[in-house]
Amino acid sequence: MGLGILYSGRFNPDTSLPQFIAEVEAFATAFGWKQRVYEHDFPSLQFPNGYSETIYGIVVMPPNCDPVFLCFLSNGRLSSPLHLESFGDSREVIHQEYLYLLSVSTLLAGVDVHIKVVKMLKAIGNKYLLDFDVKDEGGYWDTENEEYLAATMLQQRQKMELVTCSRNGSTYFWGESIRLYLSRVMRDLIYKQ
Repeated sequence: MGLGILYSGRFNPDTSLPQFIAEVEAFATAFGWKQRVYEHDFPSLQFPNGYSETIYGIVVMPPNCDPVFLCFLSNGRLSSPLHLESFGDSREVIHQEYLYLLSVSTLLAGVDVHIKVVKMLKAIGNKYLLDFDVKDEGGYWDTENEEYLAATMLQQRQKMELVTCSRNGSTYFWGESIRLYLSRVMRDLIYKQ
């Protein structure tokens, strides 16, 4: 459970990977985020159908947030070292789809970090990526509505608290109806606040 930004795409061979990395580094530095650069340049911009074990690009690490992988496989598609390790050897269709679907959860990082991640992705996506697809569960990518994003984050945090409360204090009794159990959990959550 969280609030994610899911993204996929491929590198535009008419642009420059070193410039892409430099632009992402500039964002990370301006925001005070840690970063790590992998390989700086593709061996060829004639991307093959397959891929090697080499990772190209950069990862940035906002505080209290998942890493934002802006990395590519040798075929030019966005991926990450973790995705390559998990799904790279699989021939199952669903795993091949997961190989190229990245996500970052910003729920614990807050509204400010979420907005910065979206702004960075928009800036680099328009300039360096093809077929760039983003699904922002906070809605900010499409609306740029900070209030809506804040309300969505609050709602998700409350759901997490509910799950935590139900795991830590409210025992389900054998034969108890779901309605009665959830009523007790809600009551416990309300009194806990």
